[in-house]
Amino acid sequence: MSTNDELTRHFSEISDEELVNRIKSGSLTELAYEIAKTELASRKINMDLVINKASSETLSKSNRVPRHIAISTIFGSPIFNRILRFPYRAILGVEPFWVVFIFGITIAYAVHKFVTYFIAQLVFSTPIPPNTLSLSYAALGLSAIVRLWLSVALWRSADNSKIFVVNIFARVLAILCILSAFWGTINVVNIVKQYVPESTSVISSGRMD
Repeated sequence: MSTNDELTRHFSEISDEELVNRIKSGSLTELAYEIAKTELASRKINMDLVINKASSETLSKSNRVPRHIAISTIFGSPIFNRILRFPYRAILGVEPFWVVFIFGITIAYAVHKFVTYFIAQLVFSTPIPPNTLSLSYAALGLSAIVRLWLSVALWRSADNSKIFVVNIFARVLAILCILSAFWGTINVVNIVKQYVPESTSVISSGRMD
């Protein structure tokens, strides 16, 4: 039996999927490729569609970036490193005032909104969850720490500005942040105590004893 007959018999015995995969693999000789195409046509399978699909899959694989490389690229980028180091650089006074003013206030506002929502969910739940006071105080502590961080960052960043008005504005803003952290925390504590009377009474009685 000739090679031509052997290849014809071989391709006629395999499934459509395997035949298509053999053609797409690119490993066939010229003779085997022509015989496989003939067999494919006899099964009424569009050869052009197979070739176009194989080309698109190859292009997609070549353009695909491995996940571990993509992740390492993101976390190793200068922008990401700058974001991670921003709180530390801001409190050291390295960052310029406008950066601290925009991004620092944005961070503080986001934390404030989150803490407010978190405490509201605890206090106005029915029934009130256990340890509501402890969780509320912990959230308030986080908000106060962020405001104090912003105050120090604004005060330190004022030294980077050569404009007198900006320097004064930054320091006044830093003082206002400290005052808002102090008075805001007291107001929220009073509201929490007002809506969580049982937990408050337990703590008060424990202190009196």
